Amino acid sequence: MPFSTAARLAFLFALGAARLAADGPYLSVAAGETWQSNVNNAPPPDVTRSAWTTQASAEGAWIASLDFGTLLTSSLQASAEDCPTFHGLDAAGLDGSLTLRRKLGLGAFAPYVSVAAEGGATGYQDTERSEVAGDLAIGAGQRLTDALQVVASVHLGWQSARDEVFSGSYADAGLTLNWDVTETWRLKLLGGWRDGDVVTTYAALGEAGEWYPVDPGAYAYARPYKYISTFGAPYLAYRLRGRTVSGGGALAPALGAHTTLLLQFLRCKTQGYDLYFNNVFSASITHDF
Repeated sequence: MPFSTAARLAFLFALGAARLAADGPYLSVAAGETWQSNVNNAPPPDVTRSAWTTQASAEGAWIASLDFGTLLTSSLQASAEDCPTFHGLDAAGLDGSLTLRRKLGLGAFAPYVSVAAEGGATGYQDTERSEVAGDLAIGAGQRLTDALQVVASVHLGWQSARDEVFSGSYADAGLTLNWDVTETWRLKLLGGWRDGDVVTTYAALGEAGEWYPVDPGAYAYARPYKYISTFGAPYLAYRLRGRTVSGGGALAPALGAHTTLLLQFLRCKTQGYDLYFNNVFSASITHDF
């Protein structure tokens, strides 16, 4: 459920208060490329569309030490995305987060827990996709050995878009195993689960000014739907309930004292009314100042 106006104002007030009491800002910038094999979330036999997306972002973070083992971090991030194949997906956004992290003990092998609230707004070239969104997250992590670390997280999120087809809510969980192979090379194993609203597209047929799905069974399962021209061919976009499982890996070599490269692959399997897959390759560079 979307936050109430009072909750949003309280989040913004807490974010500002945290910055005033903290050290910073600590600045970082990132740039990357992502390729998706099924950017339109189409189940077979409909035509899937692949696309590259270029991302860029800048972030400022403020960190306050509340006691020996507790940190409060607030951050603001501005981001932009460009999709040359489907310009309707071009986007710009502004997000903020507030994270409380507690280390449970002393030493490098002590576990930690965290609680975070995030919120922001994103504008798309296809304006019906433009949204405000929020997220509540619980995380935990622990270094198992000098080289191995495990990190887990659970999220409850929502987005409210200009068109209800692109609105919805979800819950997800993720697990990451970090292996520091050397002082400069890190290997990541990634696993994830998500249950919630997804936007799936079905090929559409036109008749007398109206559009209908090639697969009429989608009518019975779908909630809101609408005709879209984002992907060139005529499609109907549906908001469906779906469950996604994902897995993959990444390499994260350090290019310098403040610069990291991330090469990542994820394969996602989503079961809703139909079953569809998406392979996601990404490469990004982050530099901390």
